[in-house]
Amino acid sequence: MTNQRKSDHIELFSTDSDIERGGNYFDSVHLIHRALPEISLEEVDSHTIFLRKRLTFPFMISAMTGGKSDQLIILNQNLARAAERVGVAMGVGSQRIALTDKQAVKSFQLRQYAPSIPLVANVGAVQLNYGLQLSQVDEIIGMLEADAICIHFNPLQEVIQPEGDWNFSSLSEKVQAVIEHVKVPVIAKEVGCGFSLPDIQLLKQVGIKWIDVAGRGGTSWSRLENHRRKSHGS
Repeated sequence: MTNQRKSDHIELFSTDSDIERGGNYFDSVHLIHRALPEISLEEVDSHTIFLRKRLTFPFMISAMTGGKSDQLIILNQNLARAAERVGVAMGVGSQRIALTDKQAVKSFQLRQYAPSIPLVANVGAVQLNYGLQLSQVDEIIGMLEADAICIHFNPLQEVIQPEGDWNFSSLSEKVQAVIEHVKVPVIAKEVGCGFSLPDIQLLKQVGIKWIDVAGRGGTSWSRLENHRRKSHGS
């Protein structure tokens, strides 16, 4: 069922253009043209260091997908190749499916395609209330040979999702346990709506140092799941 959901996501994204919310925030940035820059172009250096690895510029292919179908495997492999070629970071979609269906592991074995860039593992925070063990978090990190793990927070998506998980109680305590257990940095990522200030303060209290608020734009996962809910007759 999880693999079918991943395939549904890819199909629906290609059929409803409004799932991409068009958060073009760079449109609000106005660069001042300098006709007299006083430097050589060769002096311009856009590289940065992320997770102790060099990027050509500060860019990351964020959490996308993964599963056992050939389509999902090839998609992740191609994204890894592209990220390696241009020298940017890459995060994968939720790896929970690979814990229950070993055929999906291949879609997350990407280090051979991206030997030098940062790779970021991924699992949903709510799964910590549904039996996800710390040993399985280690397994998720290991299959990707990840430099960090992203824990994503998506309550709105889960509530709308036909087969979603709704127990969001005391997740901060369980996230803290993950932080104290794993040997790689832990990144908190919201999916679709961003983090409020109280959320950020709570995350900092439990030890989160990295916060990804990219959910403020891009894919509307709640809209996408609403399509799936209708197709399920919910």
